[in-house]
Amino acid sequence: MKFSNFLKHIIGTLLSRFSGFLREMVFAWYLGGRFEADALFVAFRFTNFFRDIVAENSATRAFIPVYTKWENSKTFWTIFIFFLLLSASIFSILFSFSPLFLKIFAPGFSFEKDKFVFLVKITRLSLPFLVLVSLSAFNMAILHKVQKFFVASFSPVFFNLGIIFFALLAYFKILPYENIVKYFAIGFVLGGFLQFLFLFSFSYKYYPKFDKFDFKSESFKSFLKILLSVGLSSMFLRVSLLINTIIASFLKEGSIAYLNYAYRLIHLPIGLVGVGVSTVILPSISEKLKKFKNVFYEIEEAIVVNLHFTLPIMLFYIFEGLDVVRIVYQRGVFSYNDAINVYKAMLYYSMTIPFFSLSGIFLNYFYAKLNSRIPNYSFVISTFVNLSVALLFVKKMGFVALAMATSLASFAQFLFLFLKSDFKFAYPIKLRGVFLLNLIWLGFLIIFKNFWLKFLVMIGIYLFLIYAYTRRVKKNA
Repeated sequence: MKFSNFLKHIIGTLLSRFSGFLREMVFAWYLGGRFEADALFVAFRFTNFFRDIVAENSATRAFIPVYTKWENSKTFWTIFIFFLLLSASIFSILFSFSPLFLKIFAPGFSFEKDKFVFLVKITRLSLPFLVLVSLSAFNMAILHKVQKFFVASFSPVFFNLGIIFFALLAYFKILPYENIVKYFAIGFVLGGFLQFLFLFSFSYKYYPKFDKFDFKSESFKSFLKILLSVGLSSMFLRVSLLINTIIASFLKEGSIAYLNYAYRLIHLPIGLVGVGVSTVILPSISEKLKKFKNVFYEIEEAIVVNLHFTLPIMLFYIFEGLDVVRIVYQRGVFSYNDAINVYKAMLYYSMTIPFFSLSGIFLNYFYAKLNSRIPNYSFVISTFVNLSVALLFVKKMGFVALAMATSLASFAQFLFLFLKSDFKFAYPIKLRGVFLLNLIWLGFLIIFKNFWLKFLVMIGIYLFLIYAYTRRVKKNA
């Protein structure tokens, strides 16, 4: 794994996550923990549920291994046309039957007619985003294939700008404030269009000359097999989120919003490091496996990098999470009580950071081998653990039980994938450095009380790690 590619992905993702935080701050400012926030987040989750099945994860994990093996024009255009037809078909079905799907997705809303009608309207306004994000995902996979990681990871900035644009129009009273939720839903679509245009401006040069497409070719059959597997795996992941949304819809008002705000904070390190490492490693190990080379060294490096960069932020969130929530969200109608509730969810979500990230490495290892069986089993186990823990503890713990269920499910998935991979560390001494660094960091967090001092030290840790890895890369070059 090239650390320089990982660093490019981190920089691009950091900028995109920053814009995502601005978007969430806008939501918190205008909506807080009110019903409108719940409705908007349900609509967004509903669309994202199908996005992950047919778009982002599926495009990258299915396209790269197959296109690496069969790199020709026919394979490219067959996959492109298939993605376009698939996303358009799903959009048409979801738009036509939105009330039916939403009664399954968030049944708690169906008990109040006005709220449910409002939810359906918001969802239908945001659904065209599904087609646009599918096109974006395909272009992102092309850029990953040619190792243009910064452009791909930076592109969500344009999606977030589409939403923030409507918030600014409302702020300057160009648009009426009372319709702000509807404009946010339209902003999803505008942002999706802007993201697609940005990605296409870089990826079009890698499009081969148009050739006839063939849905009976061996390459497409292999792609379809992996796509179905990745889609099924993504569906299990989204089913876990669906379960949480269904359960949360019966809990006190604001539960869905609290979980969403907390997960956005947790998703920052996951997106920066977890997704970054697994994304960068997939093209690399696909190429090596094509040449029948051993990839365990690549995986070992990815694991060490992952733990170096995820454990410090996990510990920081556990000890200083409330201050983080207050700094990011507490303004407008978002109260101190809202901040406490978000922190409670964040505390239980924290364990997700390293284990979700480690799972991504092993998932891409199996997908690069065109092995879909083990990933599918891992998601079945993860979903079972999530459902069991959520149902067992939600009555006593409330919405925080859903965050705990997510964390335990991510641990169970990682453990299964690790055991099935037959992976063994060639240089286990590398892990000692990881745990020694974090043991010192843990002691610092316990002893010192000043938030900003701890924050600056954490930034210093990450700058030191980046310097050390960059220096090693130059030395080995």
